[in-house]
Amino acid sequence: MSKPIEAAGRMFVIEGLEEAKAKLRELDPKKMRAAERTALRAAAGLIATAAKRRAPRATGMLATKKIRVGASVTTEQGLTGSHSVLVATVGTNRVGMFQEFGTAAHIIRGRRGRVLKFGGRFVRSVRHPGQAARPFLRPAMEESKDAVVQKYGEAFVKQIAKVTGSG
Repeated sequence: MSKPIEAAGRMFVIEGLEEAKAKLRELDPKKMRAAERTALRAAAGLIATAAKRRAPRATGMLATKKIRVGASVTTEQGLTGSHSVLVATVGTNRVGMFQEFGTAAHIIRGRRGRVLKFGGRFVRSVRHPGQAARPFLRPAMEESKDAVVQKYGEAFVKQIAKVTGSG
């Protein structure tokens, strides 16, 4: 019998895990990383979709839904052997960052001593009152986390089947 594994605060017993790990170690490492990246992008796409749905659209910068997905896989050597580190990123432009975290009151000045056109007038600076945070990425991640894990598993199995020619 396989030994229990703790993940996400829960205990799991996965039958055949050691055999599956042995078969995965036999695969070409480059193809394995490509399969992991593809599966990560598919899973992170769920967060991006939720973020696009939640994103404030009062301005044109987020109305165009500039939310991107990336994925990387690296191998690290640890005390118990090497393991893959999977990182999926879901991000947006600077405007999205200001929406997500808010801004403090600040002064906006024209670049290199130039003037700004604000409210139909030309001025050297403007006192911006700041903006309250309107998070959309973090809630999107929170609402999608279970589906992301499920999607990654399904996409990874599909990619491994392609690599091994069994699917």
